[in-house]
Amino acid sequence: MTTMRRPPVRGAGAFTLIELITVIIVMGVIGTGAIGVISGLAGIYVESVRDSGLNAETWVAAQRIGAELRDAAPLAGGNPEAVTLPARGASGSTLSFTRPSAGQCPVCVDKSVSVTFYFTPADGKLWRSTAAAPNKPLADKVTAFTVTASDDPVSLRFYTITLTRTVDTTGDKSASATMSVVVYPGATLNPARVQVIM
Repeated sequence: MTTMRRPPVRGAGAFTLIELITVIIVMGVIGTGAIGVISGLAGIYVESVRDSGLNAETWVAAQRIGAELRDAAPLAGGNPEAVTLPARGASGSTLSFTRPSAGQCPVCVDKSVSVTFYFTPADGKLWRSTAAAPNKPLADKVTAFTVTASDDPVSLRFYTITLTRTVDTTGDKSASATMSVVVYPGATLNPARVQVIM
């Protein structure tokens, strides 16, 4: 009598080599796809943080210039116009004005009566210059700074300040932010002349 042997029974928790290789390949494909998605999301996050910072810094610089220009006023016994550059109806990359009230400001650090903002394209910087603090950088990575004076009489004249900053990133990508502010000098003295533009 011959005895028949049964083939060994595979355990309930055991895997064959083919099953293990299949699982490894599937997990590798899923992992590769997940890394690509995570890398893309991280890149989007980094770009949004950079753009947000660039916009905020550009907005602060434009608002700083606008706030100082709002306080512009002519000097007593001198030129009746507070803004000397740009001239009426002209545009330029330099803004110069007087503010005699700064000398009466107890909390102002810089009490200079003449203020100038100017752009130097060679180094991409926007400068603020006064007698007390000559040539202090206000913003860097500036690609354009334009101040345009309206052609109105001095009592109605307004100035449009446009500031553009650009940041180069890796590769061929770059980010830029442009802010414009319309200012009526002396608006703090005459609230009816304030104009807000977003």
